Amino acid sequence: MSLFRKLVKRAEDSSTDPTSDAADAPTTTQPPAPGGDTPEDVLKGAIDNIYSKLPSWAWILIAIGAGLILLCVLYCCCKRCCCKKKKKKQEK
Repeated sequence: MSLFRKLVKRAEDSSTDPTSDAADAPTTTQPPAPGGDTPEDVLKGAIDNIYSKLPSWAWILIAIGAGLILLCVLYCCCKRCCCKKKKKKQEK
């Protein structure tokens, strides 16, 4: 939820006043302040936060499960493509 709040706060800060004229706004963007959070930093922090919440054994189980699913899909594809039986033609 903190990521959402940061993004909303950033949008509120960057929005212009309705009373200001659009011609007064600068056309070039200025780089963020050295101490400010860029969107990349916010996203990286959110990913690190998610990664730190799960224990290492959970990541290992997720990797094993994904590997098993991948192996099952490959097995089914190989079984379907390589093990085709030729049907005998029925004579009338």
